[in-house]
Amino acid sequence: MDDCYNVSYCTQKIYISDKTPPVIYCPADLYLNCGDKIPYADPSRVKAYDNCSAYPKVYFVKDSTGYDKCPKIIYRIYKAVDDCYNVSYCTQRIYIYDKMPPVIYCPTDLYLNCGDKIPGPDPYKVIAKDACSNAYVYFVKDSVGYDQCPKIIYRIYKAVDDCYNVSYCTQRIYISDKTPPTIYCPPDVYVKCGYNIPYPDPYKVKAYDNCSRYPKVYFVEDKVYGYGCQKTIYRTYKAVDDCYNVSTCTQKIYVVYSTVTKSATESSSTELSVKGGHVQPQQASALGVKAYPNPFKDKVQFVISSPVSGKARLELISMLGQKVATVWEGNVTAGKTQTVDYTAPAAHQTNLIYRLTVGDKVATGKLLNIR
Repeated sequence: MDDCYNVSYCTQKIYISDKTPPVIYCPADLYLNCGDKIPYADPSRVKAYDNCSAYPKVYFVKDSTGYDKCPKIIYRIYKAVDDCYNVSYCTQRIYIYDKMPPVIYCPTDLYLNCGDKIPGPDPYKVIAKDACSNAYVYFVKDSVGYDQCPKIIYRIYKAVDDCYNVSYCTQRIYISDKTPPTIYCPPDVYVKCGYNIPYPDPYKVKAYDNCSRYPKVYFVEDKVYGYGCQKTIYRTYKAVDDCYNVSTCTQKIYVVYSTVTKSATESSSTELSVKGGHVQPQQASALGVKAYPNPFKDKVQFVISSPVSGKARLELISMLGQKVATVWEGNVTAGKTQTVDYTAPAAHQTNLIYRLTVGDKVATGKLLNIR
């Protein structure tokens, strides 16, 4: 300004640079359970301050899921931008806990007959779902209950999620038995007239079943045909398995005079001998094997006789028809008796069947164990 009050102006510019990003505070972390509703992102709940800009703008950036499985974590990212486009970020964590076990569905129950092949476990046929994570299926075990008819196998699977929550399911495999047991009566007996008729003895009857371990044997009845010293007694036994399937066999008891040479019903190779009042048929072509003592504890001796020479094999069979052991293999000579000693390991000290094979001839017997 001069003395006459004339005025002129000039302007100085003061530049204030802002290189400092704003300060940003995310909402507090959230802790949820699987199945809870996850709230939407809300920038209005984010606090942001800046030393130069009055109101930094806040934006939601994204939700991202990490590799965390238990708990699962959602990383919610916000940013604050001031007037100079300086940017700050903050992250809110949302923890999702999984305390719920997965849902598991076993395959449908199976219905089989005794002797059918039982399919192996297959976890791929099991359906498992989880609301929050993956579900992994494992086979646990097969267990056999006390059910007898039908026999039931309980097949158990489990599903495990990422948080080690576990669910189980059980598939039942029903095994029905419609096949009657196999029964073998004692050989026919010849009794000298005037001597006592032997009493029925179910323990001398052999019975096997493909499903029941020990079929029960019962005496049924004696039927007499004829009279005096010329009569035949038909002695009937029955074997009953756990499913009440029944088989019967008949033993014939011939009452004869003391002088017997040959029975009209026997073949030409059968001869009769009287011993202690009992007349027994002596088969000249019979393959024979006996066990002593029987019942046994751990040691047993087998006595073998064969009408033919050749290679022989003596085996032990379980009551379920499975081969247990080969006791002996060798050669036999026609008409000669030989013995085989055997010491059974602990696993074989049970009721068994012994089987002798010479060529196409087979002889069997039941070996009982003293428990």
